[in-house]
Amino acid sequence: MSRAAKGARLWLRPAAHGKLAKWYVIDGARQFSTGCGPEDRAGADAALGRYLAEKYTVARRQRRLSEIPIADVLNVYLTDIVPTLATRQKAAARIVRLLAWWKDMRLDEVTGAACRQFAATRSPGAARRELQDLQAAINHHHREGLHREAVLVWIPSAGKARERWLTRGEMARLIWACWRAREVQEGAATSKRPLRHLARFIIFSIYTMSRPGDVLNASFKASSDRGYVDLDGRRYFRKPADKVETKKRQPPVPIGPRLGSHLRRWARDQSMVVEYNGGPIQSVKTAWARAVELSGLSGDVVPYSLRHSSITWAMSRGERVWDVAKQAGTSAEMIERHYGHFHPEFLAGVAEGRGSMTANKWAGTKRDERARDDTKKQAITKD
Repeated sequence: MSRAAKGARLWLRPAAHGKLAKWYVIDGARQFSTGCGPEDRAGADAALGRYLAEKYTVARRQRRLSEIPIADVLNVYLTDIVPTLATRQKAAARIVRLLAWWKDMRLDEVTGAACRQFAATRSPGAARRELQDLQAAINHHHREGLHREAVLVWIPSAGKARERWLTRGEMARLIWACWRAREVQEGAATSKRPLRHLARFIIFSIYTMSRPGDVLNASFKASSDRGYVDLDGRRYFRKPADKVETKKRQPPVPIGPRLGSHLRRWARDQSMVVEYNGGPIQSVKTAWARAVELSGLSGDVVPYSLRHSSITWAMSRGERVWDVAKQAGTSAEMIERHYGHFHPEFLAGVAEGRGSMTANKWAGTKRDERARDDTKKQAITKD
């Protein structure tokens, strides 16, 4: 009995015979190059998504739920909506992961139990985001008139917001751990410094309050698809020119003298703010885990903790909420809600008022006691 076909999937072809390692799409006996190197898994996922969208011709007619493969629903969304999104590569990668699990199921099989089974195979955050994509794909399919019945997707509750921020001492330990770390080979430390790129990632994140993705995308050379560090104008333009504006705003931020000094040194020998082995990187996950271990910090410290810490410090210094919100690229309401209690003037008026009220109340109580005592003395004298 022949084995069932695995379907289209990605394969990382190793470097050999002078050719670089590269991601390929494999579909049966056919292979197609994605043009993406090992570090660009998101681009490879997007290429696989485009291949799947082009391969399957989805029936654009109304059918019963039991007749509609979920793969058709996801492919319609992949074709119609994903190309219009600002984060289309990441969205395409999520659709590919949904296809891998739901591809053999029909639309009438989308139940709470099935969604929970899917969520059990993913991390809580990833499961929530991907199931939201599944709901969006089903809603789009419905709006297109391709099915009539309402189909609801069970989505796990949002996780607790991260509250971990680093003190200045902890941040210094983390940076020094990155700067001093040496590569070990055969039990002996070498002269290689494998985490220095992460030290630059940390410093740039702190000074600009930028999200990790923006930091990795920052370039010293102007480009339509990357953020641009303008050393002459002393501005960091976080949003690439060809990127669609999203809720995660990316306003330009000024570059202060200290950060400017660092950036001018870095720009001498690299084109990106953060590089490893002479090229850009997509993630600092592995390096980050090693740095946290070396610095002795707890496992709840993640790359996003840098942005959280920078905002916390700014509020603790007494900076205006509006200024912090503009630099962080978010709303003043969000800053007030999540970081307002760090501000030196947080509820200061209330505390002072309570102190005054307590003093007045105490004084009033003593006056009342003296008045009662005087009344009693007068009554005794008359008697």
